[in-house]
Amino acid sequence: MPSPHQNLLSPVAIAERYGLCAFSVNVLSIERTVVEKIIALIRASREKRPDVALKSRIHHIYDLCMIKHNADFAPLFQDGALLKMLSIVEHADREQFSSAGDWLDQPLSQAAIFANTEQTWSHIRGEFHGRFAVMVYDSDLPSDKEVIGMLDAVHKQLKQYRMLA
Repeated sequence: MPSPHQNLLSPVAIAERYGLCAFSVNVLSIERTVVEKIIALIRASREKRPDVALKSRIHHIYDLCMIKHNADFAPLFQDGALLKMLSIVEHADREQFSSAGDWLDQPLSQAAIFANTEQTWSHIRGEFHGRFAVMVYDSDLPSDKEVIGMLDAVHKQLKQYRMLA
């Protein structure tokens, strides 16, 4: 009979019994994540009520600012770094969504959130600094200047993208 301090089951057996064995997780690259968020904002900008749609996706703006704020990922917002991934995501959306042409056929750079940044931001910033802000950990909310700077940086790449298309 084993002494009370001895394990009756090996750690591997315990892991298997409770479903705690190693498993694989598929994740998107940061580059793909950035572009997916940009495309979501473009799509929202082209809905019938863009202000409402953009407010419901305000977290994408926050996420993009936080990614740009990280020194490892800031280069994604410069010098056409996202152009190839924009093409990949646009193609995937056209295959996945039958209505993708509704938001992708027009130049991406003309989406209001990027083309009319300051005006559009003035209509949705209340959501960002209001209901969304209370959910942000440690009140680490980007300033309006930082948000507009990020949106402008994306707009520059979207204009380059259209020239390549």
